[in-house]
Amino acid sequence: MNDKIKNAIKACLSINTYSNASFYSKIGNENRLQLEPLIKELSTQDYFEDIKPLKELQKKAKGSLGSYSTFDVNWSNAHIYGIWQGIFGEENLPKLLQLPAVEHGLIFHEDVFTDLRTTARHACVTFSDFRKNIIRSKLKRPVFCVGPYTHYCQGFYTKEKLAEYKSKLGRTLLVFPTHSTDTSELSIDQKYFLDNLSRMAKDFDSVLVNTFWWNINDPLTERLESEGYHIISGGFRDDPVFLQRLKSYIQLSDLVVGDSVGTHIGYCIDAGVPFSYQDAGTSVRLLKKEEIKDQDTKWKRHDEIRKVFENQKTITSEQIDICNRYWGLNQTRSVEEIKCIAEISEELTNLDHGFTGLADMNAKKLLKKYKDTDQMKYELMKKAL
Repeated sequence: MNDKIKNAIKACLSINTYSNASFYSKIGNENRLQLEPLIKELSTQDYFEDIKPLKELQKKAKGSLGSYSTFDVNWSNAHIYGIWQGIFGEENLPKLLQLPAVEHGLIFHEDVFTDLRTTARHACVTFSDFRKNIIRSKLKRPVFCVGPYTHYCQGFYTKEKLAEYKSKLGRTLLVFPTHSTDTSELSIDQKYFLDNLSRMAKDFDSVLVNTFWWNINDPLTERLESEGYHIISGGFRDDPVFLQRLKSYIQLSDLVVGDSVGTHIGYCIDAGVPFSYQDAGTSVRLLKKEEIKDQDTKWKRHDEIRKVFENQKTITSEQIDICNRYWGLNQTRSVEEIKCIAEISEELTNLDHGFTGLADMNAKKLLKKYKDTDQMKYELMKKAL
């Protein structure tokens, strides 16, 4: 089946939440049933202590990636990087279809990717107004801004365990190397990267290198490991505690460095840990034509962010401003507000009878209702439209 036909099917399925879910659960059911026990097991792994299980998983996945993914877009949206569960909690999984789809990270393109569009739900969640405005221009439904996703999840470690690790590590540098995926290729000057890291490491007692699961067996990772750097990882793409691990790693750190602009920057600043952009001449080449879009816009925004973090070792007011814009540091929500967002989405889905084309019209009806009955929901919905 070619991409044109696939996209046509996705467009038809996006009309109704329940038809969409029924189709994908049947098509992707076999792989999903295999993935569920796997990720349950993976969620118990401590990749600070031992990275070997993830290395073995990546080797298997690289040889048979289709076995480690599912057509079920709703399941994927609820599991990718543990973001959805981090915000709404595992207890809300039975209500998945009625609750918002969550954008999986910071997107710089003027487009909406499949994690929102093809889940066919009646509301969306993203970081800030920057993405909200783009999403609203493509999908006519409420878009709730909640700020950095790590703000909501618990860390992987208890306070006691975190303190124990911190005591052992001392002053800690956390490194985020640029990562690739199965649809991109990474090019990096190893010597330049290692020389720069060696220079920075002199000011720290410990260095942690957080490696994306897809790159866990790359030559650079092996070289870093052979030179004594401590390799860690957030884990497999669909691991429900991925974000929890990431949050704990940042909490352990005194400074975070990286050679790319990514979601992790806002997570660091939200946690009060400085981030320093370090150019290493790294580049990523996209392999799918449909992913190569708005490149000039993307790099313009990358450069805007890079400039305020380059070679910095403290958090500046300029960094806070840019994180407010892209990551929504100033748009985080209370526990009660997150609960209200879930309730609004559930009510809207029921009102629409699953038909996503009705979402905007009925959202405006709910807005009028909330004005007289629920001030918190009124303010949330007003900002989401």
